Amino acid sequence: MELELETNFSKRAGTPDGFRSLCKTCDAKRRAEKIKRNAVIFRNLPADTISHCFTCKQDKTIEHFGLRGERKSGISPECKECYRQRQRTAYSSDAELREKTAIRCKA
Repeated sequence: MELELETNFSKRAGTPDGFRSLCKTCDAKRRAEKIKRNAVIFRNLPADTISHCFTCKQDKTIEHFGLRGERKSGISPECKECYRQRQRTAYSSDAELREKTAIRCKA
């Protein structure tokens, strides 16, 4: 039973048993449907729609934002530029992450 849980269910720290409530297959289907639904919402928005970036506090057109399936609007809360800058900073300041990436890339 333990082996089956480890292979069919993703881990989740906040739950009593340490696993997600949906199996990996069902969870992937649910997420894909949600992303697809929100992508349709995003595509149906006019190109000149303005969104506010929570990081740089600027209003920009939605072409400057990525898709985010978890959000009701389907749009990321931060613009692509801010997201990239945040990722670069996190990567450059985290030696353990750089080491893991280097190991993974060599394999």
